[in-house]
Amino acid sequence: PAPQREPNLALPLLSRSCCMSSSTSTDNRAYDRSRSENYVARKEKARFGSRCGACWHPFGVCICARVVPLKFALPVQILVYQHHTDYLNAGDDAKLLLIAARESRYPAKLFVHGRQADEADLAAELSIDPVNTFLLFPSERAVSAEEFFEHRPIVVASPHSTISEPVLRVLVIDATWRHAKAMQRHLTRTPKLGGTSLPHVILSPKTLSVYARKQSQPDRICTVEAVALLLEEHIGEDPRVCETLISYVQMNNRALKRQE
Repeated sequence: PAPQREPNLALPLLSRSCCMSSSTSTDNRAYDRSRSENYVARKEKARFGSRCGACWHPFGVCICARVVPLKFALPVQILVYQHHTDYLNAGDDAKLLLIAARESRYPAKLFVHGRQADEADLAAELSIDPVNTFLLFPSERAVSAEEFFEHRPIVVASPHSTISEPVLRVLVIDATWRHAKAMQRHLTRTPKLGGTSLPHVILSPKTLSVYARKQSQPDRICTVEAVALLLEEHIGEDPRVCETLISYVQMNNRALKRQE
């Protein structure tokens, strides 16, 4: 099919005074949230009926049938905190986690930054078990995965076990690097979203990214690659599952090229 032109959904620029009162700052934050909500609503309306609701590609190049649900052996749940400008973009990779884990005991969940209902849902999710929840992000206060897991062994429960197992909740930020840093600051400044008590964990990737979007640094990897690296090297997930996750990123890349 012929490539479809993306509608112009650019947000209008917001002029800011150099010196703002606290009330003005609050008003501007409310305005930013309103802009984000409206942006998402317009985006959903523009894509309704023309694109798959799961892989976000036009129906003619939908990849969902080829993204086979994966059987994760470990009690891990991925929480995707996605910038609203990446939401519904076919080139985004994090949506693959949602599709691949759709039949998992702990399906991945999506929360759109800037959409108030999603922010409230994320706050509720992060409050369930703070001890076994962390943000996967290379912030200044992040600790290595080795250090974090040193005293947190991952338990694989028997399929017939009646004992409730602890679920490791991994929050990942899905956005461009500039947006991701702003979202991380938002999480840190918001007590309901973990604030300063939410641990940050950093990875040390040794391979180049296969993601279609050009990375700003050679050692930077996409969301799916970071999750796969974490699962395989630090949590002990089946390497075949992690390799399949990476292959889905490459599959998504090919679907994008078909639309050029």
